[in-house]
Amino acid sequence: MRPESILRALTEARPKYLDEAREPASARARNYRPLRRIALAAAVIVLLAATVYAGSRLIPAKVPAVELHNPGGFDMAWQEKTARRTTDDGWVFSFTQYTNKDGDDSNLCRYSFFGVNLRYRFDDAYVQAELHAGDDPNPTLVRYEDYLRDPSRYSGDNVRMDVYVPDRLTWGQGSDAQARDLAKIEAILTNNREPAELLALDPADYEFESIDRELFFGLMREALTGEPHEERTDLKYWNHQPVEILAEPEWKDGYRFQIGCLMAAGCVDELYIDVLYQTGEGCRDYIQLSDLVETGEASPEQAEAWALLQSVTEYVKEGDHFLARTDLYRDKTLAGIDFNRLLRFMTALHEAEDLSGYFERIEGPALG
Repeated sequence: MRPESILRALTEARPKYLDEAREPASARARNYRPLRRIALAAAVIVLLAATVYAGSRLIPAKVPAVELHNPGGFDMAWQEKTARRTTDDGWVFSFTQYTNKDGDDSNLCRYSFFGVNLRYRFDDAYVQAELHAGDDPNPTLVRYEDYLRDPSRYSGDNVRMDVYVPDRLTWGQGSDAQARDLAKIEAILTNNREPAELLALDPADYEFESIDRELFFGLMREALTGEPHEERTDLKYWNHQPVEILAEPEWKDGYRFQIGCLMAAGCVDELYIDVLYQTGEGCRDYIQLSDLVETGEASPEQAEAWALLQSVTEYVKEGDHFLARTDLYRDKTLAGIDFNRLLRFMTALHEAEDLSGYFERIEGPALG
C-alpha cells in the first residue's frame, strides 16, 4: 500500500484499521511492505488510544517516552525517535525510528521516511489513476500522467479506471524519479538492519535523483542518535491524524484559512497556516497569502497579517498547544481577514472535535 493511500484511509475509515490492528503480526506482514507498515502500525496505535480516551479532560503536559505507562492514564507500548526538515516551499521530510518499550522489536516495522507538503495541496503530477480489477476492493494506483501516456498498458477485462486527486502532496508520488528514489530508500531501511549498521552507511555510496542524499542521511543520523519523542498527556490531541491538511469548508468574503500540521505522540511537531483568496469557481482557483508575500505582491496590511500568522505558528509549536497566545489575534482584523475565524479553526483543532468538514474531497472530473 502506498503512503498516501494509508493516510487517506486513516482519515476516511478508522474502523477498518482498528480491525487490522487485531490481526496477527504475521498477517499484517503479508499485506504491507516494511516501510509502509511502520506508518500504519504507529497510526493504528494512536487511533486505538484516541478512540478509548477521546473524552478525557485536558492535561496539557508532556512526559518523556521512556516508561510503558503514560501518566495520562494509558499504556503506550511503543516510542519513536523522529527528525524533520522543512523547506521554504512547504515540504516536510521526516525520518522516524520506532521501538517497543519492552525491547522486543521483532514484530515492529522499525523505520519510516516520508515527505509531505503542508503548504500546497494541488499539483497535476500527483494526480493518480485508480485501477479497479473486478470486485477487488484494493485499487492499483498509478500516476495519471503515466496512464494517459499508455492507457492500453493498464487496460484489461473488468478493469475500471477512476481519477483520484490526493488531498495532500506526498513525496514519492510526483515523478518516476521520486518513485525510484523511494524504492532505493525502502531497500536501505530493511527491518533486519540495526541502527548501528544504518549509521555506518556512507552517503557517498548512494545516488538519488530527486532528493538531496544529505537530507535523507542527515535526518536518519539525527533520528537514530536522538532521544525518544515526548508523549503528550492531553489525550484529546491523540485524536488527530499524523498528517492533516485542512481548510475552512466554505469561502466567505472571498477567502478561507488553510492549516497543515504534523502530529507525533500527541504533539504538534509542524504547522503551516495560510490564507487562500478565491479567484474563480474551480477547486484550484485561488492564490495563497504566502505566495503574495513571497512575490512582493502583498499589501502592507497583508504582509502584517502574514507576519502575525507566522508568530501564531511559532507559539503553537513552541507551546505545543493549538490555543497558544490567542490574545495576539482574538477580535483582530487585518487586510479584511477576520482572525476570529482562525480562532474558531484553532479551537476545533484543540478540542479534537469532528474535523471531517475541514477535509476537502476533490473529484477527478472537477480538475477540468
